[in-house]
Amino acid sequence: MSRRRLLLNGLSILAAFAAVHWWQTRPLATGEAPPLKGRTVDGAAADLRAAQGRPVLVHFWAEWCPVCRLEEDGIAAIAGDHRVITVAMQSGDAARVRAYLKRHGLGFPVLADPHGAIAGDWGVRAVPTSFVIGPGGRIRFREVGFTSEAGLRARLWAAARMAGHRPPTDAAQPAQQVGFRRDPASYPVRLGPSGLTRLRTRSRIGPIGSEATPTTAMLP
Repeated sequence: MSRRRLLLNGLSILAAFAAVHWWQTRPLATGEAPPLKGRTVDGAAADLRAAQGRPVLVHFWAEWCPVCRLEEDGIAAIAGDHRVITVAMQSGDAARVRAYLKRHGLGFPVLADPHGAIAGDWGVRAVPTSFVIGPGGRIRFREVGFTSEAGLRARLWAAARMAGHRPPTDAAQPAQQVGFRRDPASYPVRLGPSGLTRLRTRSRIGPIGSEATPTTAMLP
């Protein structure tokens, strides 16, 4: 195959990925980040505005989402040295989500969104969905589907660079100082029949090593 043909094929693949990304992210919030404030499932205060001055990862997930489980360890690792707020969408009340975190050994901060109200404010229709918020409160990156830990870290770094300073971390500042606890309690995990009837899943397989969406859990 000629070099020109290879180049054209490569450009076609990139264009296809760009089109898919645009289609997936088009309903999501843009510009200034919507308000995100409440009590985590541990009872601690969480407020996106309180984190201004450094980039923040806002991550929407669900306990019934298989792809979200692939991201869990990466999100937990990022929460160890960056500001992270996650939202458990349509995954039950705080006790249910808290037990899921305990069962899987996870300690990142979570706001329960049992009816999808927070997700609606952010335009989220599928999980996992991630937003990287710049230090000034503007949404810099939006991703739907699986995104690697390295990819999210790169976006956090870029968001800080856009603001003209080096990205700070929370390594010297314990999570409790910003209202986040890291040791949730236990609960049984099981969805009720009414929850299952409102959900449908869609599979999309991307090339190995890419950040294309292998599976997203779609909402009605």
